[in-house]
Amino acid sequence: MTSSKLVAFVGNLYGQSIQTRRGAGMCFGCPSQREGWENLHTEFLRVFRRLEEVESREAGLQARVDALEGELEVARRALEPPARLRADSARVAQLQDEVVRLRAQCDSASAREHTALETLDGLRRHLVLVQQELHQAKGLKEDSQGMEHEKKSAKLQRERDILLIRLAALNERLAKAQDLQAELQRSASEKDLHLGKVQQQLAHEVERKQREMDARATLEAAYRALQSEVEARRNELNHVELQHKTAAIRAACLESTVAQLEEANDGLTKESADLAQRVAELKSLLRRRGLELDNAMASCQGVAGEMQHLEGSLAALEQKVGVAAAAAAARMSQR
Repeated sequence: MTSSKLVAFVGNLYGQSIQTRRGAGMCFGCPSQREGWENLHTEFLRVFRRLEEVESREAGLQARVDALEGELEVARRALEPPARLRADSARVAQLQDEVVRLRAQCDSASAREHTALETLDGLRRHLVLVQQELHQAKGLKEDSQGMEHEKKSAKLQRERDILLIRLAALNERLAKAQDLQAELQRSASEKDLHLGKVQQQLAHEVERKQREMDARATLEAAYRALQSEVEARRNELNHVELQHKTAAIRAACLESTVAQLEEANDGLTKESADLAQRVAELKSLLRRRGLELDNAMASCQGVAGEMQHLEGSLAALEQKVGVAAAAAAARMSQR
């Protein structure tokens, strides 16, 4: 039973009791009994006000939990890697493969350039040797005498012709090697330029990805903070629900006590008109005190102590009602 229903129940209970006693010509008995009823009613209203505040606080906490769960869902969606990030990762991997391939091509071009330079050096050395042999052949031709010298000169001339042919071939190979070297140098320059651009793009991509990773770390930290706050709010809500259930149980006990007191006072007679006037005054007082009681609850933890005090008051009131009932019965027997 909620606090609003309990308040309505108490109001109906008092209204029915007043109408019943007016119709039967009965009353509530002595002034001490009326004072006990007034105190009991005041305690009831105080408990019910606290129950209403607990329900209001519980609704506020539930709304806060719902809002935090919405923020968690937004943060969870934000932490999911977007399609652009996956495409950028694939692009970075592709650029890295391209850099590796270009480096391999540069290494291959450097190896070919080194081989061409070695070949060129060998051709130059061979040309020097040929020129030396040709010079020796000319010296031998000038110094030769007789047929042997002429044969030797002819032989040297043939060797000279062969060497000239070889020299022409070597010059042609040298020109081709120089062209190849120039082409390799130009290709290496282009590859170096392209590699520089690719490395620059890769550096930009890595920097942007690092920024995205930092942003993602920030979002993860915010997500963990939201999770902690939601957990704290849930614990607080569970605590408030437990207090609310405890207060509801105690209110049900008070309701049962009121019913018992109502049955115990059925035989009492007197002062029904005063009681009706007092009840009207009590309702007016309760309406005036309603606003003052709104700020009376400092925390839900004080409900248990006040309920214990109320149980003590109820026990004392039961004793007073028993004594009054016994006195009324004695007076009625004397009459």
